Amino acid sequence: MSQAELNGELFTLERFPPNAEEEALQAWEAADEYLLQQVNDVDGLTLIFNDGFGALACALAERNPVSINDSFISELATRH
Repeated sequence: MSQAELNGELFTLERFPPNAEEEALQAWEAADEYLLQQVNDVDGLTLIFNDGFGALACALAERNPVSINDSFISELATRH
């Protein structure tokens, strides 16, 4: 597990599926951080496409986003 400051909040995130050999890998990427910086200036419906680790869904939960994903593992990660 690792901690990330996303959208001004501190999150403890874990990659999914959990793997003891990959504990050092973080559950978000630079693109997530960049998108979260940009979304603060936008109102309206929030759509998330292919959130690889679920970090965007966690950070944007207050906006009640609609999430669309073509990866079953990513869907499970978002629910985890």
